[in-house]
Amino acid sequence: TGLIILCGGKFNMVDEKREIGIIVTYPEKGKKHSDFSGIAGYTKNLLSSLPKRDRSRVVVFSNIKKHKNLFNDFDIEVNECWERGKLSFDEEIIQEIKKYPNLKLIHIQHEFNLFGGSLTILKYLALLKKLKRLNKKIIVTYHGFASQKIIDKNFNKINQIGLPNFVIKRLFKFVFNASSKYIDQVIVHEQYFKESLINEYGFKPERIVVIPHGVESELKSMPKQQARDKLKLPPKKIIMFFGFLAGYKGVDILVDAFKELNRKNNGYVLILAGGKPKRTEKDRKYTEWYNQLEEKIKNNPGIIATGFIKENDICAYYSAVDVLILPYLYMLSASGPMNLAIAYELPFLASDAFENVWGKIFPNIIFKRNPESLKNKIQEFFKNKKYFAKDIHGLKNQRSWKNIAKKTWEVWRR
Repeated sequence: TGLIILCGGKFNMVDEKREIGIIVTYPEKGKKHSDFSGIAGYTKNLLSSLPKRDRSRVVVFSNIKKHKNLFNDFDIEVNECWERGKLSFDEEIIQEIKKYPNLKLIHIQHEFNLFGGSLTILKYLALLKKLKRLNKKIIVTYHGFASQKIIDKNFNKINQIGLPNFVIKRLFKFVFNASSKYIDQVIVHEQYFKESLINEYGFKPERIVVIPHGVESELKSMPKQQARDKLKLPPKKIIMFFGFLAGYKGVDILVDAFKELNRKNNGYVLILAGGKPKRTEKDRKYTEWYNQLEEKIKNNPGIIATGFIKENDICAYYSAVDVLILPYLYMLSASGPMNLAIAYELPFLASDAFENVWGKIFPNIIFKRNPESLKNKIQEFFKNKKYFAKDIHGLKNQRSWKNIAKKTWEVWRR
């Protein structure tokens, strides 16, 4: 009932009954998240929330961690078959797809550096073209992209892209316009992104569906004091940044705001719960920015830099702190850390980069992208925490992974 292939030095069976292929980075076997990319954890949550009968129809074509590998994860077949940064990644994926004769559709969970550096962007378009030649229906979730409106003079510097702004704008325009010719259905996480794809990148409205980022609705927080005791945190007002440390996320603004916050009142603690994404390890410009950030925080005893949090400790951190801060300079995608905050019913404050998404729903959480405004918003929060915490429970139920999986399956079914 299967094809025998040589994979990672061992013989494995390819399941011919798989009908839905997912192209994405995926966590290592036994893990829920990845320190490589947030969309790995997203995909794991999405697929594991499907009923068993539907999971058994899915195969994931993931990047190679150490060597080619084929394994079963919650009845999902995971085929680690392509190498990130290698310009032949599209050929590697197509070669594996051909081994599954019953595949009806391919769903790409896309972020702009999914396959590697700038040269792989054109190969992404080649991959779409090759998939279309195989007569596969193509769905793409665009987890992140930049509206033409936000590519300003600072965009290049903050994102360490190394290209002039007019080149960046034209590159985005070309890639998304070209991709629209091959894609049957696009999924985005917010209405704001749908409008951008229509008005700026040439997509037709009927080919775009908005499905919010999922929330792990079954997660329960620990008692605050128990969590603080476990993490050995002091009895102070504790704020947290969680996730990959990247320039566009505005960590510098948060560190500067915290410095002012603690200048007159030493009653605050800032937890920076995150680290370098693995994909930036050899990026010189990113390393320069990261080293400057380290200089800012190393002599500040009120800042606790944890690096990446172990999966088993995520609950403790989200339970121990008072508020999550999202000081992003640009909204390039839905925020995974924000959705974890919703899951744990932890209040969060967000910069006005999120104005178009959250400004009408929770106007009180928004602050301007500068240290003074953030400092004032944090002080305002601690004066009336209950006001900032309202309505999160309802949002948690609406965005449960079970509901998100149902909506995604309906797109696949159509």
